[in-house]
Amino acid sequence: MTGAPDQSRFIWELTIRRFVEVAWTRHGPTRYLSTAIIPVFVALLTPGWWWAPCALGALVGIILGRRARAWLVGFADSLENYSDAEMRSAIGRHIAIVSATTFCYCAPYALLAFAPSPGPALGLLFCVGSAIVITTLHVMTRTMILFTIPMVAVGIMANAAALHPGWQGYVLAVMGGFVVLNAVIAARAGAQSFGDLIAARAGAEQATGVLEVRVAERTAELAEVTRAAEAANKAKSAFLTNMSHELRTPLNAIIGYSEIIEEDLASGHIEECPQDIAKVRGAALHLLKLIADLLDLSKVEADKFTLLLEDIDVAALARGALETVAPL
Repeated sequence: MTGAPDQSRFIWELTIRRFVEVAWTRHGPTRYLSTAIIPVFVALLTPGWWWAPCALGALVGIILGRRARAWLVGFADSLENYSDAEMRSAIGRHIAIVSATTFCYCAPYALLAFAPSPGPALGLLFCVGSAIVITTLHVMTRTMILFTIPMVAVGIMANAAALHPGWQGYVLAVMGGFVVLNAVIAARAGAQSFGDLIAARAGAEQATGVLEVRVAERTAELAEVTRAAEAANKAKSAFLTNMSHELRTPLNAIIGYSEIIEEDLASGHIEECPQDIAKVRGAALHLLKLIADLLDLSKVEADKFTLLLEDIDVAALARGALETVAPL
């Protein structure tokens, strides 16, 4: 498998977990059951003690297989604790164990080539079934089949040759060899397809991870924008509250002094009317100034507002504030 180091390791991790799921979990019970039952058929159909090595091989193979399964399951659950070199070494060790297990299963059935009939037929059927299993399920890498198939190949060819004497037996052995050859080619092609699927899955999961990171980043950005918008909305609400108070103050002064002027005109005391009219005018100008400031907000938001530094008569400013609220 090729690719960047991180991606290559990720592909290997997926491969190991998938191998555990398919080879050891789904097919395990069926393999153990068939391996345990077939020696009984050999004992019933083949005269002699030929069933004994088949039963012994099945027992040893089942023990090795279960230990290999338990070890690989534990290994798959703690892959993050191993370096790349340790992972490759562990995979090679597991392939060796699987090869030894296959040898224990198939070697006794290869010996059935020397047993009375129908021993060779039983041996041929078992070895062909083993070839199907290891070429479809026990393929973690493209080279794994080369380590697990030899004993199976011997069993197929030897039992095929024993089915018929003379040159016909040699032809049957050659045909058995072609069966093994096609099994190897199919297994390597299947391993390549399996690797491609794992690589595609790895790419999809990595793309999903990148997408999740981007979604999280965009979500955080949206949350920040939302908080800023909420803060701006609160600021506008506070501003409108303050401005409504500021606008009411000169309006109250205008209304108040207008009422005073009306009362003075009605009573004939008009001596102070010019002063009150001046105060009304001052309050109106103050109101106009507030409105102009509100209109200047658009310039502030467009960053086009400039500050003007001027001298201010603080005493006059204070008197104007007092005159504005005096009618209240």
